[in-house]
Amino acid sequence: MSKKLLKNAYVLISADDDVEKFDILIDGDEIEDLLAPGDSTEMDLGDVDEYDLTGKLIVPGFI
Repeated sequence: MSKKLLKNAYVLISADDDVEKFDILIDGDEIEDLLAPGDSTEMDLGDVDEYDLTGKLIVPGFI
């Protein structure tokens, strides 16, 4: 499975946190890393599929 990079996403980690902007690196079905926007361009991530999520919000699943 290839890696995916979700760029420029607003992320709410938990209900007690502020919404922050991150790039999210996903390997298979696991989140590998949360990166500050732009940090991913300085790293060698190998072969990744990039998705621009500008203006989108990512929230945890409701359990």
